[in-house]
Amino acid sequence: MLNTNAYPSPRQSLLIPRSGCRLAASLLFLAFVTTPLATWAQQYQPPDGDPPTGPVVSNGTRDSCGEIYEIPLTVLAPSRHVGQTTTTTPTLAWFVPATTPYRINLSLYIVDEDQSPELVKQLEYVESVSGLVTFTMPEDEFQLQVGQRYLWEVALACTPDSLIYDQAFVAELDIREPSPSVTAALATAQTPLEKAEIYAGAGYWYDALREALIASDNSGIDGSVRFLLYELAELEGGTHGQFLTQIVETLETAVP
Repeated sequence: MLNTNAYPSPRQSLLIPRSGCRLAASLLFLAFVTTPLATWAQQYQPPDGDPPTGPVVSNGTRDSCGEIYEIPLTVLAPSRHVGQTTTTTPTLAWFVPATTPYRINLSLYIVDEDQSPELVKQLEYVESVSGLVTFTMPEDEFQLQVGQRYLWEVALACTPDSLIYDQAFVAELDIREPSPSVTAALATAQTPLEKAEIYAGAGYWYDALREALIASDNSGIDGSVRFLLYELAELEGGTHGQFLTQIVETLETAVP
């Protein structure tokens, strides 16, 4: 286990605490800025490649932790295909429904062909706020490799001292170098939004979402994030797509 306070900078929260069924502002209020559709012109294009090694796992329920949750713990990543990233320090994102302090376990596994996933790193820490959370893997601790597939799992325990994780969600990612054309396009991009569109069109989900969040200046979620999540929800379908849509709608209607 890693020190729970070892990584204050890579772990970043875009947070909306809740009271009952209503989200309210805390450190940062996330409201979707009204953004014309024209500001997000590029549709996310899922990459070709091998499918996930197994189905996405979610054992979260709407009434776990003794509360009624409209949305369980949900990762903001593909499950029907493997999301790609160009970086060995990708940014992961998920939605946390808890309204009281809880414990998070973030596990990273390397996936080799014909072998069971092997645990690479594990991080546990206590958190006290809910909403959209991001975690950027620190380069000095997570030595990921280009060309490799990884499985990541985020799990939630209802209380800080509990060792029983009531909700969990698993997704996979591939680290792939960008093509020369994508690299050239990124070199001419002037803004994070432009980079997000390039990554989305090239099939790099994790990079597209990261740049879209940067474009929002981490002070609110603009149209680019909204459209990305809606696009992914449509691709996913099923319960994952439903929850992604609910997350967008929840953030859109959140008020201080």
